[in-house]
Order: sequence, then C-alpha cells, then structure tokens
Amino acid sequence: MVAAVGFVSQCTAQMKYRSISILFFASLAGIAMVAGCSTSPEVIPAAASATRARTGVAANWDSPFGTQQSHWIDGATLSMSAAVSDALTQNTSLRAALMRLEAARARVDQASRLPNPMLDLFTGAPIGMGVEPWGAMIGEQLSFLWTIEQREQIATSELRAATLEVARQAVDTVFETQRLFMTAHMNLQIARANESAAASSALLFESAQMRATVGETSARSVHTSGALQAEVEMALIESQSLAQNSMLALLEFMGRADAKAPTLEPPPALPEITLSEEELLDHTMATDLSVAASIARVRTAAARAGLADASRLSNVSARVGQERNMEGDKMWMFGVSIELPIFNDGSPAIREALAELNAARIEAEGARQKSIARVRTALTQWNASVTLLEAARRGLAHLEHTSTARTDEARTGVASSIPAVEAALFFAKGTALALAAERDATLARIEVNSALGGSSRGDAWIESEVSP
Repeated sequence: MVAAVGFVSQCTAQMKYRSISILFFASLAGIAMVAGCSTSPEVIPAAASATRARTGVAANWDSPFGTQQSHWIDGATLSMSAAVSDALTQNTSLRAALMRLEAARARVDQASRLPNPMLDLFTGAPIGMGVEPWGAMIGEQLSFLWTIEQREQIATSELRAATLEVARQAVDTVFETQRLFMTAHMNLQIARANESAAASSALLFESAQMRATVGETSARSVHTSGALQAEVEMALIESQSLAQNSMLALLEFMGRADAKAPTLEPPPALPEITLSEEELLDHTMATDLSVAASIARVRTAAARAGLADASRLSNVSARVGQERNMEGDKMWMFGVSIELPIFNDGSPAIREALAELNAARIEAEGARQKSIARVRTALTQWNASVTLLEAARRGLAHLEHTSTARTDEARTGVASSIPAVEAALFFAKGTALALAAERDATLARIEVNSALGGSSRGDAWIESEVSP
C-alpha cells in the first residue's frame, strides 16, 4: 500500500534556514485506507512518498475560512523557512485544493454505498364496504450489482488524481515561495546598490557644476553629468518599486498581504545542479506527479466508459410485499421492474465516454510533453544565466580594481577625487547588474528544481537541507 500524500520537509541551513515544518494535510491520513490499495507504484512514486512521510501537520482544515496559525509574527525578521511554512498553511489556492481533495474522499465513500430501498404504502376507503384495502411493497434497485465496480473505480481514480495534484501543488508552493523570497531579497540588494550609484552620481553632478563655475570644465561636462545622474535616479526608482512589489507578492503568496514589509534574513545557498539533461529527464518521466495525475484521469475516463456500457440496463429493481383486497383476502406480491432500452440503447453515452477516454489519453501525453519541455527550458535558462553571471562577475571585478586604484590615488594626492567618485559610481552600477544576474541565475536554479519537484531529483533542494 502506498503511503498517503503529504509534502514537504524540514529545511535547515547555516543561515537560520532550520526546522521548517512543512505542514501537509491531516485529511490525507485516511487516503491510505480508502485509496492506497488501488494506487500502484507507477501512479504515486515511491521516491515522492519518502519525502511526504516527513510531513508534519499543524493546522485545522475543517473550514476554508478558518484562521490558521502563522509561523511569522508581523514586524519580525522573516526567514525563508517561516515564509514557506506560512505559505503552506495559509495560501488560499492550496487550502482550496485541500477542500476539493476532501470532496474527492467523500465521493469514494458515496460510490461504495448501496442504494436505499424504496417502500410503497397504499390504502383506500371504499364507500359501502366494510373492509379497506391496503398494501405495502418494498423494492431494491438491482442495477448497482453490475455498476458498483465502475462507480468505485471512478471515485478512487478521481481521488488518486486529486491527491497527486494537491501533492504537486504543495511542492510548487514550496518552490514558488522560495522564488518569491529570493526575488524580494535580491531586488532589495539591487535597490541598495542603485542608492550608492545615485549618491555618487549626485556628487559628480555637483562637482561638475562647481568646476564649470570656476571655468575648470565645460558646460557639456555639466550636461553629461546631469544626464548620468538622471539615468541613475531612474534606475533607482525602478529598482525600489520592483523591490516593493516583489515583497508584496511574497506576502500575498504567504497569505499575509496585510502585513508590513519585513526585513528578510539572508537565504541559504542553493545546491548545485550536477546531473545531465538526460539524467534529469529520466528521473522526471519516472516520478513526475503531474504526469501521474494525468494517468489517473485516464483511468477515471476508462471507468466512466465501462459505466456507460454497464448502464444500458440502469433501472432494474425487485419488489416484494403484502396486499389485502376489499374482500379481506391477503396475499404476497412479488415483482421485477426493468427499463427496456428500446428508444435509447445508450450508444451515444458510450461514444461520449470513449471520446472522453481518448481525450484523457491525449492530455496525458500532453502532460508528459509539457513536463519534458519544462525541464529542458529550465535547463536552458539555467545555463544561459550562469554564463551571464560569470560575465557580470568578471566585469565587476575589473570595476572593483579600478575603484580601489582611483580611491588610493585620491587618498595619496596623486589625482583628484573626481576619478574616484566616477569609479565608485560605475562600480555601484556594475554591482547592481551583477546582483540582477545573480538573481536570474538563482531563480533559474529554483525553476530547474521546481520542474523536477515531484521526482527524487526534484526534491534535492528540499532534501539537501533536511535534518533527520
């Protein structure tokens, strides 16, 4: 029996990335009893189940509008672990998915229940006769005998698909929170670098104005410095707005949109990606949760096609009861009710179900293709971002040497302070560019791990930080 789904992990890192209880789903505890036996290893991968087993549960999901316990206090410093925990506890999309999963569990229970018997009672009041006729008949539908298997298969397949989809959404919630956290963190650093650049550009413009006043430089130099200052100020305003918006996006995803913008703790270092594209794709195809969910939907459609065929005789019932007539004679009555498929033989419903089955198979193939494309696209973005980051760091190293040399020259009196301020300005701008490249590379790495989130390799970002 495959373990019931629950995700994620307890993340630790030196930068206080410790002890993240990624809660998931008290309601899933019963799924192993309901659907585990009918869930094969190829549908719910063992590799993913190992990660789900680490899940801690600390929330009451009885009401979708209930207040959930927060792992972060408004006004305190926000760590990535607290952000992930709050997102898993309070993200509205994930909570709604849990409610739909509970509905799927209820449908499994409903599918296995027998139809209620029907009781018919009748009596009369004949005029001028001393005995009143009456009767009582109890009937039971019989068609459930040859349709219950298909109904149970539909319900369990739907539950299996819903379980896998919620599991995938939980994994996506973890990675999306990490992405938003890293985006907000890096954008704040970029804004600070642009603040340094803005300060240097203001000094240059002020110096150019003073030198032009005494005739040491031309008006053209003043205009050039002024244009440079305006450019840097525009970059500063844009980066500050971007930092603010990315912080709000993080808080909203955490379910804390009404909170004040917090100070972010330094995030942990991401694990390196060392596998080849072929190895990553092999792991993805073997254990991808989205593909597994699409396979479950194919099984649901197949069961619906079987139900459509079995429902040709959908109204068959047996009745038994006793009747007393107006003469006072009592008798037992037996009967069978059958709906004859004369005008509607059910063939349109069967064609519809088979078409839906073929559509589900095509969609499953589409899910497989999408999974492959997502991994390959993420790897392409990752490789490109690494190359850009290396180039940005090389350029920043040259700018740093230049700034250091210019500062030393100004300190020893070899040259004026103007070249030092110019070098500081370009170093600050280069720092902002390097930070942007680092942000893009970080997000690309998270996207690679997110694309593999349902597989043993996709859990690497989580499992590498797990404390046993």
